[in-house]
Order: sequence, then structure tokens, then C-alpha cells
Amino acid sequence: SKSGTISKAELDAEVDQAPSPERAKELLAQPSLSPAELRQVALARHAARKNKDWGTADAIRDGLKALGVLFEDTPQGVRFKLP
Repeated sequence: SKSGTISKAELDAEVDQAPSPERAKELLAQPSLSPAELRQVALARHAARKNKDWGTADAIRDGLKALGVLFEDTPQGVRFKLP
């Protein structure tokens, strides 16, 4: 769907399969994201945050914003809305 949440439990469970920061940046370079691609980008950002790689996490957030994606961190996980 165009909007929803990805729970912290899901992110934690799948973080080992997170794509590389480079792959996330490739996805963000596209004109738009599918929900599946957004999930990959969210996982890459979650991995960066877990590794305290704030530069990558911020770059991913900025890339999402540039695509018009609303992306909000909550205690339960992330909330998103695709344009």
C-alpha cells in the first residue's frame, strides 16, 4: 500500500538482510519507489542507525524526503507515506 508502518520488530528481524548504503542510494536515485523498495531503504537506514552511522541514516532520510516520501520514526517502528 502507499502508506503504512514497518514495525521495529520487523526491522530488527530483517536487518541482517539490509541492502548496502550504496544500494539504498541507487534506489533513492530513481524517480519513485515501490513499497517493496521503500522497505529495502528503510532496512538500510535501520542498519545504519544500529551501527551508529548517522551520516548514512541522515542521507537516506534526506533522499526519501527528496522523493516526496513522508517517513517518520516512532517508538513502534517507522511510519511512511509514498507520494
